[in-house]
Amino acid sequence: MQYVYTIIAVIIAIAAGVAIGYTMKPQIAEVIESNEIPVELNGFVPLDIDIQGTNVRLSDDCKLIAFDVTEDQALSISKALNKTSPPRPLAHDIFADLIEQFEIKLLVAKIDRFDDGIYYARMIFQFRNSVLEVDARPSDTIAISLRAGVPLHIDEGILNTQGTKIC
Repeated sequence: MQYVYTIIAVIIAIAAGVAIGYTMKPQIAEVIESNEIPVELNGFVPLDIDIQGTNVRLSDDCKLIAFDVTEDQALSISKALNKTSPPRPLAHDIFADLIEQFEIKLLVAKIDRFDDGIYYARMIFQFRNSVLEVDARPSDTIAISLRAGVPLHIDEGILNTQGTKIC
């Protein structure tokens, strides 16, 4: 069990490093010890991800949400979308390598809240029978989910209220 907590501590430390400039430390919602892995996506829809300069564009079939990110975040998302790597690994590359090497799975990546003009995201990880749910910035969630090959989802209510109709 100590091994699980050590791995979780490493993930948290890396996530904090990824979130340079993030004014609040990532908050851990809960660690669940269970054989059943909760992957609940009712009320969430998968998104297509695109980036134009520093503008992230998230869409489903008929709605689009767009927001700006920093140049570093845009570079990381762009590299992940294009499946290319810079000469030296980016923080998200290191994080993705760590979770892969330690056989930690990203189960869910989702944008689940919009409050005061800010989008909030969560990532749910599994290590053996333990599940860790982490609060994260959408830009970090996008960059990591792309590297892990896990679709990004958004709360359908957020998409309906904040999205622009494109069809």
